[in-house]
Amino acid sequence: MPSKKTAISLSEATYDRVDALAQKLNLPRSRVFALAVEELLERYDTLGLKAALDRAYQVPPTAAEKKWRRSTRRKHQQLVEGEW
Repeated sequence: MPSKKTAISLSEATYDRVDALAQKLNLPRSRVFALAVEELLERYDTLGLKAALDRAYQVPPTAAEKKWRRSTRRKHQQLVEGEW
């Protein structure tokens, strides 16, 4: 994947910590920054998904959904009966 260069400003203490981690992991500093940003983006995406799920579950299930869940539970119980 093509990459882009960017410049950022950091406190000296943060820079020193990143530099030490890069040396410990035997990675270029730029890779440490890229990994950190990728992780932040994953967390952000996960929070967005969680928020969407929270919104979806705030709405009570309809009568049809309740009926489907009961039916599914019964089928599941029949499938696993005697398994444990």
